[in-house]
Amino acid sequence: MDNIQTIYFSIEIWGALFSLISALTILLTRHFDKSGSRKLMLTMLCSAALMICDAVSVFFAELR
Repeated sequence: MDNIQTIYFSIEIWGALFSLISALTILLTRHFDKSGSRKLMLTMLCSAALMICDAVSVFFAELR
């Protein structure tokens, strides 16, 4: 993996980590707005899953 792929990989992993942290924060404070917090938490979890899948594709792009 060259430097550019390493940078892309690390950016995707950090983005996924921040999305998971924000989803956890929304989960812990959801009693203020129950309807909007569920949708926002699911959006953040989907965003984290997409970033993890993108990071895996960047990581395995060199194998082909």
